[in-house]
Amino acid sequence: MSSVKAELLTSPAAVKFKDSMGGQYDEGYVKISPPGHVQPAGFMDDLPKILDFQVRPDDVWVVTFPKCGTTWSQELVWLLMNDLDFDQAKKVPLIDRFPFLEASTIIPQAVKKPPHSLDVVGGMKSPRLIKCHLPVELLPKQIWSVKPKIIYVARNAKDVIVSYYYHHRLWNECTLTLDEFAECFMENVVSYLPFWDHILAFWRLRNEPNILFYSYEDMKTDLAAVVRKVADFLERPVPAEKLPQLLDHLSFQKMRDNRAVNFEGLVDDQRVGVGLRPTSSDQTFMRSGKVGDGREKLSPEIQQRVDAWTRACLEGSGYDGPR
Repeated sequence: MSSVKAELLTSPAAVKFKDSMGGQYDEGYVKISPPGHVQPAGFMDDLPKILDFQVRPDDVWVVTFPKCGTTWSQELVWLLMNDLDFDQAKKVPLIDRFPFLEASTIIPQAVKKPPHSLDVVGGMKSPRLIKCHLPVELLPKQIWSVKPKIIYVARNAKDVIVSYYYHHRLWNECTLTLDEFAECFMENVVSYLPFWDHILAFWRLRNEPNILFYSYEDMKTDLAAVVRKVADFLERPVPAEKLPQLLDHLSFQKMRDNRAVNFEGLVDDQRVGVGLRPTSSDQTFMRSGKVGDGREKLSPEIQQRVDAWTRACLEGSGYDGPR
C-alpha cells in the first residue's frame, strides 16, 4: 500500500460529474496510482483489505468493467457450478449466490450496512463464486499466486457508455445528459475508469490457463457457443438435453423477468436510503440488452469523439475484440 497513492480529482469534468450525483459522493472521486484507476474517495479505506484478501484455488471469479455482461455471465457460471438448479436460480437473489466483492466499498455511506461485502465473501463455503469490477492491479494480490479461475467479459465502448449512463441514473439519479456523461467517461472521472486500460490488461492475459476472455457481443451472437466454452473452462459439461432449458433461462426476456437477477426491490431500497424517489416504470436494471445502443443514442459528434478516443487508446495494442 505504501506505493499506492490517491489523488483527488478536481478537474471541471470531475466536479461536474460529482455534482451530478445528488450529494451522494460529496467527498469526491480519486485517481488511484498505480494504475490510475478511479473510485469514490471512501474506497481507499478498504483497499488494504482488498489487496490482502485471502484467495482460494477453487474460487471462480467473474471480473468485468461494469455493464459488460456481468450479471448474464454470473447467472451462467452459477448454474454450471450448481448442477443447473433452475429453481434456486429463480428463488435466491444472485447477489447472495454470487456476491460482489467490493460492494461495500463503493456504495454511498448512507446505506452501508453490516456485514461488509469483503466479510461476506471471505466467509463463504467453497467453491466461492465472486463478482468483481476491479482492474488487474487492484485485485487481491494472492490472485496471481493462487491462480483461481477468472472469467473476463469485454464489450464495445459506445454501448458500455450508454448502459453505464443509465446505470448511474438508476442507482444515483445522475443529472447529466448522455453526451455529458460520455465526455466524463472519456475524461476518466467516473468509477472504474480508465475503460480501455481495464480491458487491455486482461486481454493480454487471455492465454493464461486460468483465465477465460470473451465478449458481450460473443454472447449475443452465439450464446450456445459461449455456454460450451465456459462449461469446458469450468469442467462442468452441460448435458445436451439440458442445453435448450439453459439457453431459455439465460435469454434476455427471462433474465429481465427474473426477480432473483433483475435487482427489482434492491434498487428502490438503495434509492430511498439516500433520499431519492423510488424508480419509475421506465427505470430497470436490465434495460435493452442489445448490441448497437451506442450508435442509436449517442450524438454523431460524440460518436466521432468516442471513435477517435478509442483509436488512440488501442493504438499499437493489437487488440482484436469489440470496440
